Amino acid sequence: GDSEEEDHWHNVMRTFLFYEDFVAFDLGRRQEHINKLPPKFADRLPNLTFEKFPALQHASVNNQVFFEDMVHFQASNNFHAQRGTPSKYPTKNNGPIIPLNQQHRNIAVLHSLYREWSVQGLAERDSTFKLLVDELKLRLPVTAENAFKQKVLVPGCGLGRLPLEIA
Repeated sequence: GDSEEEDHWHNVMRTFLFYEDFVAFDLGRRQEHINKLPPKFADRLPNLTFEKFPALQHASVNNQVFFEDMVHFQASNNFHAQRGTPSKYPTKNNGPIIPLNQQHRNIAVLHSLYREWSVQGLAERDSTFKLLVDELKLRLPVTAENAFKQKVLVPGCGLGRLPLEIA
């Protein structure tokens, strides 16, 4: 029911609030493993192995700001807000512990943003979206008479790039 859906939404939003914590834990774990390597093996690792840790930590801080903004936006625009009932803003401390294995949600959102909206994701978009858009152009050509009148169902529209491309 609605209560189960609200609990699920609340915990997904809370997962986003834990992103920086998840990254810090993962980076710490990786650093511990590297520190345990005997020097003869650690010396074989490229310098990039050690140089990327601060860059990843810096990126996680910026990504956390994005996730917090997203949670604020979702809390004020979710299905409860649309019904006129105020939504409880998710916080890290209000709810069950979010396990590390829920990090996949954060990774999926960041990957989708990268794929759907970055310049670097253009090749990946073209390899998937272009096929669909080109096929639609063949099957549903837009003319002066039917412009803005045709409809296309886009199930699971993700972060909205495919509907934008189709439009």
